[in-house]
Amino acid sequence: MTLALVAHAVVAGWWVPRTAQGSDWARRDPICALTLLGCAVLGFGGAVAGLMLLVSHDVIEFALVHALQGDMGALHESFAGVVAGASWWWAAATVLGAVLLVVGDVAASCWRARPHDAALRGAGRARPELGNDVVVVASSRAGIWSLRGRGPGVVVTTAAMSALSSVELSAALAHERAHIARRHHILVMAATGLSRRLGWCGAFAPLAALVSELVELDADDVAARQCGARTVALALLRLGSVDAGPRTALGMGSSSTGRRITRLVDPGYVVVTHSERLVRATYSAWVIAVPAMLMALPGLALGHSTHTI
Repeated sequence: MTLALVAHAVVAGWWVPRTAQGSDWARRDPICALTLLGCAVLGFGGAVAGLMLLVSHDVIEFALVHALQGDMGALHESFAGVVAGASWWWAAATVLGAVLLVVGDVAASCWRARPHDAALRGAGRARPELGNDVVVVASSRAGIWSLRGRGPGVVVTTAAMSALSSVELSAALAHERAHIARRHHILVMAATGLSRRLGWCGAFAPLAALVSELVELDADDVAARQCGARTVALALLRLGSVDAGPRTALGMGSSSTGRRITRLVDPGYVVVTHSERLVRATYSAWVIAVPAMLMALPGLALGHSTHTI
């Protein structure tokens, strides 16, 4: 059982992110890839929780045997419920602590970004013809960015408005609005937190860079459905030489611009078969279901049989 949980943690935490990072299908279907990565995170958490359940049970039972100097079988019958309950609480506390760490990272990132985002919004002026969620900032650098939080969410520079045609500007705005509507900022911050917290052991090390690219591809797809793939590619081409812009924002030209343009102009752009999606959906369900099943088996057994140390 322990080896199965370790193997699943390795698959979910190491193999899945690295396979998605080097695959073409992830870039053809970013939504599916993001879903699979989310399932991998949950599967990894479930496997770790299962390991903590088994290990804490062994440790507590071992401590009782040596503290009370009793027989393993007799002590197990007397304290099985206590040991099992303490093991479950320890496993739950470990998972909850990990979740709070990631949530804390996201909250801290949002808090640090508030003054900068407020300054950007304050420096801009509204342009009703572009929408109530857009502000225009005077700058010689062509850039369009989306911001998190309340208030207008899209910042456009005057240079970008001059560089883009009306349809290209509409495509760029659709891209940034997709970031806001799909909460891509939160996904990127959570992935960054996981990479930072678990990168020391290799688990989810490429997650932050991979999620940053996938959310850009997803926003490209939304804009392409509204304005056409070639229009989005032209907007990217005009904005692609610009750097990432504000550190707290997601910018249209901020990630893998060359690969994104090639993808958009490819005649086979985003051709994903139903069978491919079915296979990945099945694998996503498996990534979550396996640790849940493996946790349930030892959990049911803890109170009913002697666990060998």
